[in-house]
Amino acid sequence: MGNLYSFNPIYIMDREIIFYEAKRRYSLFFTCNTWVNSGLKAMGQKAALWTPFQQGIFYHY
Repeated sequence: MGNLYSFNPIYIMDREIIFYEAKRRYSLFFTCNTWVNSGLKAMGQKAALWTPFQQGIFYHY
């Protein structure tokens, strides 16, 4: 089994909208798609080389 992470929310709007503290800043070159792609790579899943847009991730899934 892989590493287990604990994420503590910093703000909960309702059951479906929860905000978490980020470790890095969002930018044109580091987007939410990049965060997801990095997570896929860390879990050993198929991932894109670079993902400024969602098509890079959806191409694999």
